Parts: sequence; C-alpha cells; structure tokens
Amino acid sequence: MAEEHTDSQSVLLQQVIADIQTTLQLRNAFHIRVARKVTILLRVGLVSLGVLAIILLLLLTALSSQTQSLITIVGTMNQRFVSMSDNMYTMRNTIERMEKSVATMPIITGEVTRMRHTVTAMSGELTGMDKRLIGIHRQVAGIENNMAHMTMTFGMLDRGVQGMGVDVHRMSRPMKTFNSISPLP
Repeated sequence: MAEEHTDSQSVLLQQVIADIQTTLQLRNAFHIRVARKVTILLRVGLVSLGVLAIILLLLLTALSSQTQSLITIVGTMNQRFVSMSDNMYTMRNTIERMEKSVATMPIITGEVTRMRHTVTAMSGELTGMDKRLIGIHRQVAGIENNMAHMTMTFGMLDRGVQGMGVDVHRMSRPMKTFNSISPLP
C-alpha cells in the first residue's frame, strides 16, 4: 500500500510539475505577446513622432519664407502711409495758408457792399455792374464756406491717416520681432 501511495504521489507530482511547466510556458507566451505589442506601439509612436516633426519643420519653413515677404509688404505699406501722412500734412499747411489768405475776404466783402451802395447811388447805367458785384459777393461767401469745410475735412482726414500709420507700425512689430529671431534669412 505504501508503494501505491508512492506511485500515486509520484504520478501526482509529475502531473503538478507538468501543470507548472504548462503554466510557465503560457505565462512566457503571454509576456512575449505583450512585449511584441508594446514594441509595435513604440515603433508606431516613434514613426508618428518623426512624421509630426517633419510636418512641423515643413510648416516652419513655409511660414518663415512667407514671413519675409509679409514683412516686406508691411514695410512698404508703412513707408507709403508715412509718405501719405507727410503729404496730408503738407496739404493741411497749404490749406491753412489759403485760409489765412481768404481771411481778408470779409474785408473785401465789406468793401464790395460799400461799393454796391455807391454804385446804386450812381446813374442807372451802372445797375448791371451792381448785379455783378452781388454775384461776386455770393461767390466769395461760398468760397469762404467751402474753404472752412475743406479745412475741417482735411483735419479729420489727417488724424485718420496718422492713426492708420500708427496702426500699421504697431501691426508690423510682431513680424519684425519674429524676423529678428528667425533662423532663416
């Protein structure tokens, strides 16, 4: 009976050892499958990271090449707005000088009014001249009104153009800063 026990224990022991070996083989196979999947994931991740790096490099190159032309265009616009602002300043000064010259128009209008009274007192032959002087008086008053309106309009336009020049200069600052730190010429 001891021998049967030993034989049955021996068989049982061999069965346990076989089960342990099978379990270890299954566990190793599982680890190998997991390792293969992790390796594949790492490779896919590295390839994706490489593709992303290439795309970013191409994007940066395209942006850098376009930035230079954009900076050139903004610089040209800035120069033209400065030139336009200078021209508006010159026009404003010219209109102010014209306004000063036209400032004597009320005196002329007063003189024309006195002349009209004098001509009215004269003979009937000068009646036609009186009508012409009235027309001149109206034209001079219209010129005065138009000059005042032009002066006001150019003043508002000059402020608008100067504001645009400041805005264009402010807009070009980020591009100038980016150009100064850009590795490409």
